[in-house]
Amino acid sequence: MRILIVDDSIMMRTLLRDYFTEQAEVVVGEAANGKKALELVKDLDPDLIIMDIDMPVMNGLEAAEKILSIVKKPIVIFANDIAPEIVLKLQGIGVAEVLQKPLMSRFNDPEYSKDFIAKIRAHAVNSSRREKKNNRGSRESRDTKNEHPKKQFPSEQIKIVVIGASTGGPEAVKTVLSALPPDFPVPIALVQHIETRFAEGYAEWLNGHCKLSVKTAIDGEIPKPGVVYVASGDAHLVVSGKKLLLDSGSPIKNQRPAVEKLFQSAAESYGPAVMGVILTGMGSDGADGAAAIRKSGGHMIVQDESTSFINGMPKAAIEAGGASLILPLQEIAPAMEEAVYAHR
Repeated sequence: MRILIVDDSIMMRTLLRDYFTEQAEVVVGEAANGKKALELVKDLDPDLIIMDIDMPVMNGLEAAEKILSIVKKPIVIFANDIAPEIVLKLQGIGVAEVLQKPLMSRFNDPEYSKDFIAKIRAHAVNSSRREKKNNRGSRESRDTKNEHPKKQFPSEQIKIVVIGASTGGPEAVKTVLSALPPDFPVPIALVQHIETRFAEGYAEWLNGHCKLSVKTAIDGEIPKPGVVYVASGDAHLVVSGKKLLLDSGSPIKNQRPAVEKLFQSAAESYGPAVMGVILTGMGSDGADGAAAIRKSGGHMIVQDESTSFINGMPKAAIEAGGASLILPLQEIAPAMEEAVYAHR
């Protein structure tokens, strides 16, 4: 992997250069501002750009916009404090991920290091995969579409939808939810792995792109049709009876909120009346919950590999037996509508 580092701090550039070199990656260049980064992207053709936000001459937001208008390279924003509205703008223009800079000593923590380099590599790998797919044209998408199982419908009337997503999820979730009508007849509960400080802004961002009403879930509220309830940044979202609860219990699979907690509780509370959706993401969160939903008689839709930014969570759900349907991203919202109206 060929990496371009963009940061006005020479100390941070040095740390990242040494770190990536130790991880057997290639740092092809460094820049202290966005203007220089734009020049180097054209000259060096890196596989991935890791970039700060607050820089002289040209900041990270402006640089990302200009770079992405020229080439579709994965850009990971790696910065200290970022206002939620800036994060939403970054998501909107298509940056791969926004990560908060830790204390420099965290790079010596094996757990943090493993997670950090895995995210960086995943973005580069998925970018390469998309380029190869585009070069092959549309034949692959026609062939793989035939591998999806025949459409199935839920056995009972759906009363709630639960959705889980991680890396690559903000855009995938937006694609699905923005395609649903404002009178969608059931409530939707959503767990998106996202940094705590960005969670509320994420709900506001989704609300601005959807016909449905989107809000951060409140402990104890009764979910209503046509509303999407987003898990807060540092509490599990749980379905208990007919209420939504926030649970500050231990992380599950290193996640809080965890898709597992939402899916398992929904299966217990609604049985065959629940529909789950697993979208792109790293890891295996939600796999056991997806299997529980199917075991309870519920309906599970899983995003396919060809349209997943990272196929970790979808693949894990399929391997656990948690898929009623495996569909490309653009087909998920129509399938949700069909399933919801099947018994109405």
